[in-house]
Amino acid sequence: MPMRQVMEPLAPGAAFIESPYCYRCPHHLTRQNCDMACARELARILEFEGPDQFSVFIGSRFSRLRRLETARGLLPIIRDICDRYGILLIIDEVICGFGRTGKMFATEHLNVKADMITMAKGLTSGYVPLGAVGCTDQVMEPSRSSTTCTPTGTTRCRAPSGQNIEILKRDRLVENSAAMGPISWTG
Repeated sequence: MPMRQVMEPLAPGAAFIESPYCYRCPHHLTRQNCDMACARELARILEFEGPDQFSVFIGSRFSRLRRLETARGLLPIIRDICDRYGILLIIDEVICGFGRTGKMFATEHLNVKADMITMAKGLTSGYVPLGAVGCTDQVMEPSRSSTTCTPTGTTRCRAPSGQNIEILKRDRLVENSAAMGPISWTG
């Protein structure tokens, strides 16, 4: 809520579901009896507002790595609901992308394919400002012939991203993150 209030007023038509937070469940349930109510809330809101009012669902709660276990149960349900209602699933990997979770992207732990993935920070390890969006072929197909914008000709920011990814692979930093992850939780 505090982050949302900073950005208000929001675009008309935006709707929210509760963030998955098992410690203080917004639905007053326990992990044993919740049946992922926070994920199923999406279908309720879609039906209440009308599914034709929505085009995307944006998931952006991977920044706290201890929530990965919750996401394993949550994200497949969200994916199913998005497919059922014809809604694109966008996953925000700005913080957790590029090896922070022990995989190149946090969604790789979850066996769920997003329609779009937003990324930044880890793309250049923060050395230059750069953001990107990865899209499935189905998302890109309608715009293939006319995709052009100002940054496409700017290599100053794009070049470090290629070098950064080469370093991540060469030095096996993603694998190192996977190995160090359990250690960081014990100290």
